[in-house]
Amino acid sequence: MYNYTELFKQINSLKQKVKHYENLLHNLPIFEYHLGTIKVEKVKGTIQLGKLFQEEEIETEGVHKIYVDDIVIKEIESSGTLGVGIVEKSSEKQKDKNKVTPEEAEPEIKEIYEEIKNKLNIDQVPSLFQEIATKKAVLKQVWFYLKNIKGTKDFYTAIASGLDNLFNESTNDIANYDLVQDHILYEKVRKEMERQVKTFYLILHLFKLLLTGYLEKYREQMVSIEQLSIQKEIQPAEMIDKLKATYHLHNTPKSLQELEKHPNIAAYWYNDLLVPLNKAGDDNEFITKLIDYILTYFESIKDDEQSDVDLKVEEKAFLFAVMIKHMEDIPKYIYLEKVLIHLID
Repeated sequence: MYNYTELFKQINSLKQKVKHYENLLHNLPIFEYHLGTIKVEKVKGTIQLGKLFQEEEIETEGVHKIYVDDIVIKEIESSGTLGVGIVEKSSEKQKDKNKVTPEEAEPEIKEIYEEIKNKLNIDQVPSLFQEIATKKAVLKQVWFYLKNIKGTKDFYTAIASGLDNLFNESTNDIANYDLVQDHILYEKVRKEMERQVKTFYLILHLFKLLLTGYLEKYREQMVSIEQLSIQKEIQPAEMIDKLKATYHLHNTPKSLQELEKHPNIAAYWYNDLLVPLNKAGDDNEFITKLIDYILTYFESIKDDEQSDVDLKVEEKAFLFAVMIKHMEDIPKYIYLEKVLIHLID
């Protein structure tokens, strides 16, 4: 039976985000072009219905939207393809346009990626920057500002003991469970959690610079978590889907992807730890306290005054969207990784 309560919550969440982005773009003029009927005699190659462009044409003077009332196609040859939506058939570049991986990055972006890894003292590029890199100019401006931020390497070490204390306070009964040691998996998850914490630190700096007042609003917002239930013989892929739905995650961290190689650990972690903690409300308590703890620590840091990031209105809107998504996900990633680390340490 479909969970309509969950559907309505997702719809309301999307409405709030749309309203937020509309507010960000209130200074950007929007031009609309309404066309009548488009007639096509014969399709030999590929024609895409829906949007006429891969994305809206955003220029310095505004956003241009094109609406078509009707399209009439008389004939489609055997070699022709009629598509619906905005992704072209057999187009490899369209499969993951929301990020630029280190393997496909051009030299200038690769150089920035290396600087990011050195700055954070990590071995992989955080997904935040891979997403921002889809707009190269934004990545360059953002990194020009962030590379001068002090204390990034030491931030994780500085708050690590505090995170442990919060976790122990919020998860009273977890120590009673049998532990499964896997040092290789432990090290991978620990490194991923360290990347998440350091990425979070940089996002906080960006919000402090670009959107004054958002951090306090973020501190006060409610953490949205659904109910988990025991799933016998659950497979890692199914488990990941349930966790994404339960915690309203936009993406899956690499730490969870690693569990696909460890189905027994994944099932134990899910059924014997995550489900009981979820039913007791310990996950919500930890995530809420985590956000407050990190923000309080961040606000206590005295940093040098930095110059503004020189971005256009539409570029700032893009950056905000990426930042907000990661701000929502990272505290939940850290919770899931803390439980997993406790199990396999």
